[in-house]
Amino acid sequence: MRPAMFYTEPYAQAFGTAKQAAALAAFTAAAQAAQRRGLGVNAGHDLSRDNLGAFLAAVPGVLEVSIGHAFVADALELGMAEAVRAYRRVIEAASAS
Repeated sequence: MRPAMFYTEPYAQAFGTAKQAAALAAFTAAAQAAQRRGLGVNAGHDLSRDNLGAFLAAVPGVLEVSIGHAFVADALELGMAEAVRAYRRVIEAASAS
């Protein structure tokens, strides 16, 4: 499956503000349109432990996320193994909702 890559900085900037719901709605609609056309959905830019869960819970069928900067910062603070566990918890919680 060929992926569509979503640039998520607009969502990250809207996270925690009155604009968050509208940003998520736009990404949700785009994901649904991509999937109707047979595309997978990848996402990245400014995603973090704070905003990733809400994004994954709202946007259907995300196959992969790119979280380089935030993950490295978390690994420096928490240690690599704990950072991986922390992101896995966020992803699992979003999948359960």
